Amino acid sequence: MIRRLAWLIVGILIVCVVASIVGCTPARVVVKTETVEVPVYIRAPLALELLREHHYDRPAPACKADDGTPRFCNGQLLDMLLGAHAALEREHIDKRAIREAQERKP
Repeated sequence: MIRRLAWLIVGILIVCVVASIVGCTPARVVVKTETVEVPVYIRAPLALELLREHHYDRPAPACKADDGTPRFCNGQLLDMLLGAHAALEREHIDKRAIREAQERKP
């Protein structure tokens, strides 16, 4: 029984010595130097005419209903619709110009 215990202690000591020797070896550190080019974004101010809002001012109602309340006439409604479409088209032209200006940047 004592021999078994002695061999067990010797075995544990050998494992501890081997583990300490193996654990003390310096680990290899792998370092790789690499140069990377980072793009630099240049922000150029947009033309103020591209940033302005396009409004369409509605006219005052020209016709009157049977009860006397002011109403828009059919011609006015058509003019309002065409004016709103023209303002929207100007917005689209401005957005297209902004997109094209951004695509031209390096």
